[in-house]
Amino acid sequence: MIVCRSRCQVRVFHRVQAVYLGKTSTPGRQRRAEDLQCPGLAPQPLEITVNPTCTARRWFVLIAMAFMSLIVCPSIASAQKPDAPGVGSNMITNFKGKLVSFKRGILVVTTDEGTQMNVALPDDIASFVFVAEAKPAFLQRGMFVRFSGSFNQAGMAQSPIRKVEIFQPVAGKLNGHQREAFVPGIYPVNRPKAAEPPPQVADVKVVGNIMGMDASGVMGVMIGKQPLQVPLAPDVRLELRFNNMSLAEEGDSVSVAGFYQAGDETNVKASRITITTSRVYGEATEGNSKSTRKRTRSSRKKTDDADTGNGENPDTAP
Repeated sequence: MIVCRSRCQVRVFHRVQAVYLGKTSTPGRQRRAEDLQCPGLAPQPLEITVNPTCTARRWFVLIAMAFMSLIVCPSIASAQKPDAPGVGSNMITNFKGKLVSFKRGILVVTTDEGTQMNVALPDDIASFVFVAEAKPAFLQRGMFVRFSGSFNQAGMAQSPIRKVEIFQPVAGKLNGHQREAFVPGIYPVNRPKAAEPPPQVADVKVVGNIMGMDASGVMGVMIGKQPLQVPLAPDVRLELRFNNMSLAEEGDSVSVAGFYQAGDETNVKASRITITTSRVYGEATEGNSKSTRKRTRSSRKKTDDADTGNGENPDTAP
């Protein structure tokens, strides 16, 4: 029982009563609690005095401490983040420049601001690519190509192909997505469900080797052991996409995305490198088109070195 005499005092009356319940195995043997009351234990009042001013101060301190924890804890957490600026942390960088040289897996690039950067190749060789334009005269039997189009079940293209990529095989293990870009085959863009019949016409990605091309612009492609006749559009775009340095030259444009250790911004580990050039391979007006073809053939021998960074590019090595 609690009786409040004022706002400053609270009296709590505490009544002590001893209660004993006997064994209930036999009905009627339960003893009444009143029979065991101790006559010497009279109810004694217990008085508790509460100071409202002290209580208010305690609540104020608790609220202030909670508020300070909300301010201080995020600051501590941000200071402990591994990517926060500081010694030994990785800093993200993106820049463009010109190729100076390439040696032992390191590209030397001069940025547009004039800073010389040492750029290590990305671990994923598919993220390192040389891109250039080509003409149909550049195409040769045995070259690897990939393109997308609509084909029926008989292997007939429903419309001329408007873009063809020319590439070279890469060394190392390839994942599922990379296999569809480098391993010869026909890969559907939208895979049908198991219970559905294959569509009569499907959009596919084709990877294979060039067999030849006739005067009408039809290119023969070998996909494993399956030949395919592919009509090319009159304005077909041929694009070289080599994952090595076999055709790169000093002065080519370079785009780099990667990271560096804080305080050492001139040494970059690349996550992606793209090299581009204004040269057009296979142009009739290009005086060195024949020598370019010979260099392309011989570059296959040093492709593995260029992929792993163990060789030098004769055009860019100092």
